[in-house]
Amino acid sequence: MQVTVEESGTLERKLRIQVPAERVEKEIDARLQKVGRQVKIKGFRPGKVPAKVVRQRYGASVRREVVGEVMQNTFLQAVSEQKLNPAGGPQFEPGAIATGQDFEYTATFEVYPEIELKKVSGLPVTRKTTDVSDADIDEMIEKLRQQRSTFVDVERASQLKDRVVIDFVGRLGDEAFDGGASEDYPLVLGAGALLKDLEDGLVGMSANEEKTVDVAFPDDYHAEHLAGKTAQFDVTVKSVAEPSLPEVDEAFMAEFGIDEGGLDAFREAVKGNMEREASERIGNEVRQQIFDALVEHNQVELPRVLVDREVESLQRESVSQMGGAPDAPLPPREPFVEQAEKRVALGLLIGEVISTKEITADKEAVDARIDVIASGQHDPAAAASQIRGDRDMMHRVEMMVLEEAAVTALINDADVTPESIAFSDLMNLED
Repeated sequence: MQVTVEESGTLERKLRIQVPAERVEKEIDARLQKVGRQVKIKGFRPGKVPAKVVRQRYGASVRREVVGEVMQNTFLQAVSEQKLNPAGGPQFEPGAIATGQDFEYTATFEVYPEIELKKVSGLPVTRKTTDVSDADIDEMIEKLRQQRSTFVDVERASQLKDRVVIDFVGRLGDEAFDGGASEDYPLVLGAGALLKDLEDGLVGMSANEEKTVDVAFPDDYHAEHLAGKTAQFDVTVKSVAEPSLPEVDEAFMAEFGIDEGGLDAFREAVKGNMEREASERIGNEVRQQIFDALVEHNQVELPRVLVDREVESLQRESVSQMGGAPDAPLPPREPFVEQAEKRVALGLLIGEVISTKEITADKEAVDARIDVIASGQHDPAAAASQIRGDRDMMHRVEMMVLEEAAVTALINDADVTPESIAFSDLMNLED
């Protein structure tokens, strides 16, 4: 087998491979003999079909099949011999397929880039610090009360935070439109469940009152037949109810697992949860800063095939989040390209950090990660056993542990600037 390597781009490689005719013909003969023993042709006993007949009938298809396998096998052999590291599958361009002649083909593909880590120590990071104050605890308890609020009917006009039960029909001109009608629809005013124009129009209405409300749909509204148009909604308010918050008593505290210690124990438990949430938020933010800084300070050439694969993954993820079917059309790729490029760059760089720092997957860390993953299952012990018995799943867990160890190493070597922040501001930071 003769192999020639051409560099047709920074990362693109083209292999020209010549396979001796003897290798191809030998495999074709063996395959045809196997076919001859298995096929049934009218006029011949099973296994007694003449080789000439078998070759006439099946020779072309067997040759194509063998040539395809030869390209796959010799390509893998060639990249191994040439010490190339393909980032994705090749595009094959077969040459002429003629009996008795050497078979030639080309394989075009991209290789992984050679990465030189320019900066991994001293990456700039701002680490937030916060204290949970008594006022923060009071605010959180108030939120917990609101989450468990009930509604009590009132005989007055509605106002924000009230719940109204309504019937409505939406029209464009005199024509009702699909999806624009409902009966006995419960709506908390100001919660943003419906368009703002409609919710604002319901404020000040009383039970049994009817009204027509003009509602302007935004230009980017998901239903194209409504986008940018103004509709009229005929609304009937059937009831108005105001929120009633529960008292912070023994029954309320018991819902959160506090059966002893009274209000002091409850406040301490709430504070502990808030501190854990703050710690997780701070950790995630530091992690993201490390990722951003690593990519910014270490530019890397990206294989197109990896970016395309990541773009498609993000497109499918978007469809899934919107409730679309697995075979639903994918959205345009442009909005996902930048994120895909960053993900691919980050993956390559983290891999190089793992290699450079000779990070290994510690068994105790792997076991701990398996336990965490399995803990959310109905039978944690069985789930953990299943993971340990599956080679692919174990590989994924080990990669998680390696990546986490790499991130920890980068954070430990980072140039960290502390910044104090109020708890409420920390929780309101964008993810």
